[in-house]
Amino acid sequence: DEFVSIYGRVIYNVAIRKGLKNAAAEDVAQETYLAVMKGIQKFQHDPSKHSFRRWLRTIVKNKIADQYRKRIPVVAKHYDDTRTRAAATIDRFEDLAASPLDDLWDKEWAKTLAAAATERVKKQASTEQYQIYDRYVIKELPVKEITESLGVSKESVYLAKHRVNVLYKKAIKEIEKTMWLPKKSKD
Repeated sequence: DEFVSIYGRVIYNVAIRKGLKNAAAEDVAQETYLAVMKGIQKFQHDPSKHSFRRWLRTIVKNKIADQYRKRIPVVAKHYDDTRTRAAATIDRFEDLAASPLDDLWDKEWAKTLAAAATERVKKQASTEQYQIYDRYVIKELPVKEITESLGVSKESVYLAKHRVNVLYKKAIKEIEKTMWLPKKSKD
């Protein structure tokens, strides 16, 4: 469940940004889940050579390409001559490679990681501390405005910032550390 809730958003958003429609992006996500389930036992985690995220990104890239390959006959029916049809097919695959998937993947992962960490932090921090943090760090409101609107001291603003930052760093480390690597069997 945690894998799907975190990586599912990344996979779906990357597929959408690569030009797939909703149904095809959902297919990419489902096919990726299946590929991960089938291949996870063979995956060897060695950060010096490759990471789980890089392995997963490769699977997603291949599943997106598969979706375009499936669509080629449908796209080809809309063109009259073979030269135009061939160009349309080539354009689709070149487009897949044109915008670097690595950058897109990393941006989507960073957004998803921040969202997952935020959800954890909201559960751990007090409501007041998170409100202060949200206004000061995220919305970048002046300290004076926060102290007046929430009726807190400026020391409370700085303390809340510090405490919530600690929770964020901890949440991010936990998510990255535990984010779905297979448990080693004791056999």
